[in-house]
Amino acid sequence: MSKKSGNKNNKKYKHNEDVTPACEDLTPDYSTDDANITVFLNRHTDQGAEWIHPTFTQFLTRVRDDMRQMWQTGGECVINKHWRPYWVSCGPCQLDYNVIAKFETLDLDNEYIIQESNLQGKFTNMHTHSANSDGFKSTSEAIKHYFSEVPVELLREIVDLYDPDFQLFEYDPQPFLNLGKS
Repeated sequence: MSKKSGNKNNKKYKHNEDVTPACEDLTPDYSTDDANITVFLNRHTDQGAEWIHPTFTQFLTRVRDDMRQMWQTGGECVINKHWRPYWVSCGPCQLDYNVIAKFETLDLDNEYIIQESNLQGKFTNMHTHSANSDGFKSTSEAIKHYFSEVPVELLREIVDLYDPDFQLFEYDPQPFLNLGKS
């Protein structure tokens, strides 16, 4: 077990109201994607590792800060693969893609890919569904809850930083901005 992950038998789970001071004693190792997220979610205490569960606003603040650093360094920094912009990962301008699938239309996109590749009968489309394991009755209910806690200005910054992805996938950020806290 690495020193960074601490003693897993002693980890405590808690909701942290103020991540910034809680993170001051973190090991600043940003050399890999895993280290990046571990540093954000893990701090060391006398009792071992303490896992921080940031609020959605705190998480978006971290994403914004990482994205700012990426833009300021011209991509010369490590950004966690979970929130790395898609255009950085896939190179839409460097490769001639036949299809760019969207999660929202994944079933239809899969059917199209299967048909265009002549894979009917050889490949079965795996239909997607969402699990309601987070206590919300629907995804839209969860979205309303989480986004209503986020300041609109932070949401605008996120939208600006991810603008190439919004354009690539033809996403309209306005419905999410409308949910933000004024």
